[in-house]
Formats: sequence, C-alpha cells, structure tokens
Amino acid sequence: MKNVKIIAILLGCLALSSCAPKTRVEGTIDGAAKGKVAIWKLNVNNLALVDTVKTDAAGRFRCNVPVTEGQPEFVYVSYNGRQLAELLLETGDRVSVRTDTLGSACEITGSEESVRLQQVNADFAAFRKRFEDLAAAGDNSAAVQEYVRHYRACVKYVMENPSSLTVIPVLYQKLDASTPVFSQPTDALHFRNAYEALAEVYPESRFVKALKKETETREQNLALVNRIGMAGESGFLDLSVNDINGRRALLSEVKAPLVLVCFWNAVDAGGKIFNTEVLLPIYEELHPRGLEIYSVGINANKADWAATVNGQKLPWINVNDGLGTSSPTLASYNVETLPAVFVIADGDLKGRIEDVSSLAALRREVRKYLK
Repeated sequence: MKNVKIIAILLGCLALSSCAPKTRVEGTIDGAAKGKVAIWKLNVNNLALVDTVKTDAAGRFRCNVPVTEGQPEFVYVSYNGRQLAELLLETGDRVSVRTDTLGSACEITGSEESVRLQQVNADFAAFRKRFEDLAAAGDNSAAVQEYVRHYRACVKYVMENPSSLTVIPVLYQKLDASTPVFSQPTDALHFRNAYEALAEVYPESRFVKALKKETETREQNLALVNRIGMAGESGFLDLSVNDINGRRALLSEVKAPLVLVCFWNAVDAGGKIFNTEVLLPIYEELHPRGLEIYSVGINANKADWAATVNGQKLPWINVNDGLGTSSPTLASYNVETLPAVFVIADGDLKGRIEDVSSLAALRREVRKYLK
C-alpha cells in the first residue's frame, strides 16, 4: 500500500511538470536550409549551450528553453558561430524569430522584453558607430557631446524602466573592454536604484544578485573617492553642474569665505518656501559679509526648475543637471532628504546643518562661521 502511495505522488509530480508552461523559441533563418542552430543562455559572465537544433529545408527551427519562474533568461540564437538574435525570455513565452544568416533585419515577436532588448542593442550599436566615426575624424568635441547625449539617454531609460531586466545590459554597456558608458564613481547611485527596483520583481534572479555585488563595489569606490576628495586641497567634494544660463559652474570656483551648498526641489512647496522665507533673508543680510550660496535643484524637468528660479528671482548660483533624484550630486553629499544645507568655510567642508526649519535656526548656525 505504501508503494502505491509513493507511485501516486510521483505520477502527480510528473503530471504537474508536464503542465508547467514551457518557453519556446521558433524561427526562420533565410538561407540556412538544413543547417544547425545553437541556442545559448547567459550565466552572468559566460555562455552555456542549451541546445543545438536542425533547420528544415525552409530554414525553420524550434526548441524549448528551460526558464524558471521569476528568473528570466538572456538567450542567444547563433548560426555558424554568428549571433543572430538576443532574447530575454520569461516562463511561458512563445517567441518567433525571423532573420538571415547575417542577423540583419531581425524580427522578434512574442516577447516584449526581447523586443525592448533588441532596441537597446540597436541604439547602443548606432551610438558606438557615431562615436567612433567622430573620434576617427578627429572631432573630439563632437564625440564627447555624442557620449554625453547617449549617457543621458541611458540614465533616462534606467529611470523609466525600473522593472525591466533590460536595464542591466544598459548599465554594463562599454565602448571597448576598458571604457564603460557608466564610468563615473557617482554612477553607483544609478546601480543602487536599478538593483533595488529589480530586486522587488526578481529577487531570485542571478542577474539581479550580480547587480547587487556590482552596486556594492561601486559604492565602495565612491566612498573611497569621496574620502580622497575630502582630503584634497579643496577640503570638500567638488561639484560641476550647469547653471541657469547653461554654463558649467564649479563649486570649487566659488570665491567666498563662506558657501552654503543647498539641495532642494523646485516643484515642492516646501522648497519654494525655504527659498523665500529662509535662504533669501539670510543671503540679503550676510552676502555683503562674504556669504555665497551654491543651490542644486533636484528636478528632472529643468523647465520647471528654471521657471521657479526666475520666478523667485533667486540671486545666488543656481545649478541643475536634469537627472532629478538620480543626480550623482545627491550621492556625492549623501543627501536623502530635502532641503539639505552644507557649510563650506574657508575652503573646508564643516558638515551639514541639521536644523533648517526656520530663518532663526539657520541664521544662528551660519553666523558661527562668519568672522
């Protein structure tokens, strides 16, 4: 009787597994009659062969790909050693690929994530060609501008697609083996935001776990850079952001015995009140005695920020990089709440002023640093 129960349980497991949704890839490769197609999957740092299937006389092929629920796979279709298509598959996907033996004009249907990934790869390939052409022509200025444009587009993509694993290859894009697109220490903030968003959707994904390790490594590097910067000649971490007129404004070039570095949100009512009722009276009173303000707007919409700056007629240095809450300036000064005010006196960072709730409180703190 016991053996009968065990057999019944095993049969039940087999029945469940047979009902589990399968992930299928099928397609047609023009010019690949009766050839062999290799299906690979990415194991973070290397590729593993999943299957090798034959095409029929019309170049058609079909195969099943093992994909665990909640753990999407990056899958590659190749023919004669040439990659023809890159897919991002979830459990139960039915994907169709139509291409030729060169991988040109590849059409993918049945997987929104795969279509997104295809566009990401196409955008990067187009950028890299433009960049390399400009560099080869000796137009370094235009090449830099092209890089900045692409970098900002990547940041925007990561921010706008927080639950898509396609942000991972975006974060890891490289111009060559030693030149990543996300090359600044402060890019650790973008990695952190991407990891935290993806971990909520795909907590078991090995790609998300690898992203966590990369994030932690980048955050350690950022902390080291900050410590080195603090120990440098300036005594504080420099900021270089465009001002209201589109010109680069370096914090280190502000020549004043006392500088307040302020972070605020231009569309937040509290930020606007802070400007008019706290900062402006202090500036009018103490600017003649050597006070300057370097104000960092944390807004992705620079038009909204500029409208507030102009509308309030703010007389100090106003900057904004247009990256909103993903701005690396926040990570540089470890800002988590707004408004935030830091004091730089005689070229040294004295720290953050904790109480900025009122004019009296901020005036009291600022006056400590004026001789």
